[in-house]
Amino acid sequence: MKYKNLFWGVILIFLGVLYLLKKFDVIWFNWRDIISLWPLLLVLWGISLLPIKAMLKLITSLLVVLAMILLIAFNPVHWHSGWMWIGDFNKGRSVEYKQSESWADSNQYARLELDAVAGTYTINGITDKLIDFKHVGDSGTYYMSTTVEDNRHHIRIGPERNRNEFILYQTHAVNIKLNPALSWDIDIDAGAAEIDLDLTPFIINDIRINGGAASVYIRLGKRSDNIDLIIETGVSSVVIKVPEEVACEVNSNSFLISKDLPGFDKVSKSTYVSPNFSSAEKNISIRFESGISSLRVLRY
Repeated sequence: MKYKNLFWGVILIFLGVLYLLKKFDVIWFNWRDIISLWPLLLVLWGISLLPIKAMLKLITSLLVVLAMILLIAFNPVHWHSGWMWIGDFNKGRSVEYKQSESWADSNQYARLELDAVAGTYTINGITDKLIDFKHVGDSGTYYMSTTVEDNRHHIRIGPERNRNEFILYQTHAVNIKLNPALSWDIDIDAGAAEIDLDLTPFIINDIRINGGAASVYIRLGKRSDNIDLIIETGVSSVVIKVPEEVACEVNSNSFLISKDLPGFDKVSKSTYVSPNFSSAEKNISIRFESGISSLRVLRY
């Protein structure tokens, strides 16, 4: 019996059983979190190329999968919370949480740190407060804390429980509104999340997104003189929109990505610039590092 036939047969059976159990509400999980395990395919592919007997390949593959399951269960430091649970998960129970924070007129800078575990995260709309925050989910709650250091507001948003635990979420959405009078830095630690940022009304300095299996949409405006945008993800789909009158540079050394950069000039193997890069007064710098992903940068 050929190893590859047996192995992929087992994989298909396993995925089919998972789907049926989810369909009948025996378990719940998020397919995006399973996609986050894409490096495991490279390991299994490497095992299939080893010059050993088929049975040894199968045993080694099963041991690797078992080791991965144990790693997730007992040391889920880099895993996304809430990917699976079994039994009664209080389907349909929704919890809503809102919070706003005022700001001191003397402070013109703010930094937002968002722990985007899993679900949908949106920055859309303005407020006369420092920040408006809303979370809706089937279970679990989020917190928002603010401090002031060196005339700068620091806002931290994240789950009440430890993200390293298996928090049981089915639906999960966070919406944030920011004050356009401040200058913002945004730092997002994303798991299996959908991130939608409409930042056109705001003055932005730095944006950093560190994600797993993420879907990212960012629309940037022209109020900022310089914006540094850094995205590091595993498996992702990223769309970035930048104003035509603002110069833009895109850098990416990743080789397993699909790039769609209409209207950009290729400077080197990893660098692309907009035609007005040397003449425009305002600039956006994009650095993209990823595993298997797609990147689109569109000028509007």
